[in-house]
Amino acid sequence: MKMIFKEAHKMTREMVKEYEVDYQAQFGLNLSYLLNKKEVEEVRELEGTDNQVKWANDLLDEIDIVLEDLTEGAKELWPESKKNQNATNQRVEFTREQLNKIEHAGEIIERFKSISYKQQAEKAEEILGTLQALTCDAGFRNIGVTYPGKLVAYIYDKAKERV
Repeated sequence: MKMIFKEAHKMTREMVKEYEVDYQAQFGLNLSYLLNKKEVEEVRELEGTDNQVKWANDLLDEIDIVLEDLTEGAKELWPESKKNQNATNQRVEFTREQLNKIEHAGEIIERFKSISYKQQAEKAEEILGTLQALTCDAGFRNIGVTYPGKLVAYIYDKAKERV
């Protein structure tokens, strides 16, 4: 929930800066949009036992944090380069699509279970590596999740801040 509020504030600041709208009104609209979006994403049910589904959803939350950091990092590292930002956004979106194709909680657990036992920075590294393998397995090696070193370093720094 905290991430939703942060994203709503971030979106609002951008809208206020660009369109000079009322902050409170725009924040309310952005928050409503993000909450509805999250509900739609949560509607998708994974198959598996209750414990598997809970564990898989916890892993997906960790993965989502890294994907959000990638998007945020691209904006922060390349504020003037829409090309780099768009390339990162396309990779993140492709990765989300691949994750959404997984129907059984056990598959998510099998791919990502090792992150449950790692520190934040190690989790980020493990997630990025596993996501790259996931996207390459899908047959899109040229679109695979390979990110520039600066962006990967940004992700590690963000993960360390969470400790």
